[in-house]
Amino acid sequence: MPLLNYQLSCLRTEEPSLYRCIGSIEAVNDKGFLWVRNEDVTVAVSMNWAQIFLVPPEGSQDGFLQRLQWTRFPLVFEDSKVYILGPYCTNLEGSYFCSTKDEPLIVLLFDGDEQDVIFRVMKAARQPNEYWNSITSYSLALGMLSQLLITMCYSGRPALRFFVLVALTAAFIPILPLLPPGVLFTSIYRRWWRKARQYRSNRDIYELQKQIPPLHHVDYVAESLIGKDIQFYQNRSLLLVLYAVIAVGFGIMVNMIIVFFVLQNLFL
Repeated sequence: MPLLNYQLSCLRTEEPSLYRCIGSIEAVNDKGFLWVRNEDVTVAVSMNWAQIFLVPPEGSQDGFLQRLQWTRFPLVFEDSKVYILGPYCTNLEGSYFCSTKDEPLIVLLFDGDEQDVIFRVMKAARQPNEYWNSITSYSLALGMLSQLLITMCYSGRPALRFFVLVALTAAFIPILPLLPPGVLFTSIYRRWWRKARQYRSNRDIYELQKQIPPLHHVDYVAESLIGKDIQFYQNRSLLLVLYAVIAVGFGIMVNMIIVFFVLQNLFL
């Protein structure tokens, strides 16, 4: 994707062209437009339907991209650095960056050196936990409710007392990782999971450096990992994920046994 300059900004095309622009925020208005200034040109950016992200500070190891809303942008100081990628549209109103149906505009707000911002974005693009999404909490709540309903339906049958206790114990599974003594293993799980995420991010950066020769000189991988191949990052990541799952699973099992015996004594 070419970098927008003055000559390219003067071109008039029927279809939007894909460009990128790195510069500083010059002005913001309440009509959904942002003006960005770089060394060669000042461009307008339509923030309607744009995907806006805040890049973690330089040196951050565990940071992740933070999604922002346009209403947050008026609070950003002028001269803040911004990286824009997406369609550059031309119509009767003029030329400006905009989102289209097929190509949403991406706006990255960052600080520090613009030369390594692409590596910082790749390192932070992964979620803190890829197995947690918008419906995870609802599914856990539904699981707890179903286990409680099973407990209520069969609690009056002495012959099924053991299975009732098992169902009631299972209802506590979502909070078991946070209860002692299993919380110790949860902390170990979080540490190993973060480390595995770093290996996956380093793998992505290494792959990018191989595919884009001009970026080979950029050293954004830890010194201890320089010279490792992609398979090394992949294997270490999978191994740490396995360790993390075993740790949190063991902690949950310990807490389940404790909860089961506590409930058994309560219902004697």
